[in-house]
Amino acid sequence: MIAIPFIAVITIVTSRHRNGSRVISGEYTPLVHGVSYSPDWPDRIDHCLPHPDNTERRNNWTSRLLRKFPFITEVIYWNMIYWPYQALRTLASAYINGSLARKIEIEQAAEQHALSIWQFEEKIPIAYELLIQTTVHDVGLPWVTIVLCYTYLLHTVGIVAFLAYGYTNFRHSKYCRIRRTLVLSVIFGSIISSSYHCTPPRYMPPAYGFLDPLGTLNPLPDSPVGSPTKKPKTLTKDPLTVPTEVPAMQPPKFAVNDPIADPIGDLPDLPGLSGNSTELRVTAIPSLHFGSSLLVGTSVFNSETHWYTRYLGLLYSLVVLLSVISNGSDWILGCFAGTGVVVTAWFANRLLLFFRPLEEILFHLLRTEKPVW
Repeated sequence: MIAIPFIAVITIVTSRHRNGSRVISGEYTPLVHGVSYSPDWPDRIDHCLPHPDNTERRNNWTSRLLRKFPFITEVIYWNMIYWPYQALRTLASAYINGSLARKIEIEQAAEQHALSIWQFEEKIPIAYELLIQTTVHDVGLPWVTIVLCYTYLLHTVGIVAFLAYGYTNFRHSKYCRIRRTLVLSVIFGSIISSSYHCTPPRYMPPAYGFLDPLGTLNPLPDSPVGSPTKKPKTLTKDPLTVPTEVPAMQPPKFAVNDPIADPIGDLPDLPGLSGNSTELRVTAIPSLHFGSSLLVGTSVFNSETHWYTRYLGLLYSLVVLLSVISNGSDWILGCFAGTGVVVTAWFANRLLLFFRPLEEILFHLLRTEKPVW
């Protein structure tokens, strides 16, 4: 629910900030005048594709509304991307959890993939997940863990804030390229994570020593902090070479969250954190959290003139990297994979321009002219 007032405030601020025409880094970007010339149009794929002319709808009330608040169009785009993505995650989660045998099979295969990745990291060597986790949590400052956890959980809000910032400060061509890159990276990442299931460190059996601070951000009901929530279980369907008796997780202030030892999910869920219908425990590769944050950081670094703002963008990327590793959400190799996905999407972002005629057809059916800024 926090996203609704957040987006509303951003819509008002950005609309007021971009009211009228202004020059951004030498590029003229008119906001209210219908179809306008932009230096990058001759090279754009969509300019060569046939699409309906909606200029005759310019005086309709919907067209005037979008010209007055053009950021509404961006919000509509994000919802058209975000909610179908969440719907697919919900369907995938329902499919995996629909059958106990299928769930165990997929999660065991994902765990095998995770072990293969961890072994490969040790050969490189970049297997520092356990070291980073223990270092962060041994500091003894609870607020550090809380800040890192909420940095991960509020990642989408950060991306929305970045897009609002880029909308008001970046050149039009650069902003559109960044937006297309984010969309395409989500598509590529979804294909990879659906094809190659991988368990994140925090969902590995506790015998490996990984912590799950996200799942225990709040104490479990009727369970005092500092003691395990349940007695160790015996692994009966785990093909991995792990001890028969699973020891309690260390340090004990974190609860055990083991989908293999507890396949039917009878551990108590944390409100708002675990028990999420869209939560998938087998999508650790690639790490789009870090990949998208790296795009955010480098975009701010290359666009800002103030040195402190430029390095603040890079600091954000480093904080997200520390967050996803310290809370056990991603493998280090997954962060490299996420970077590769975003880089690929950056160079292939023009593929989305082939859908521009469909966009114009949709606006034609709505009897609306798309605002050009």
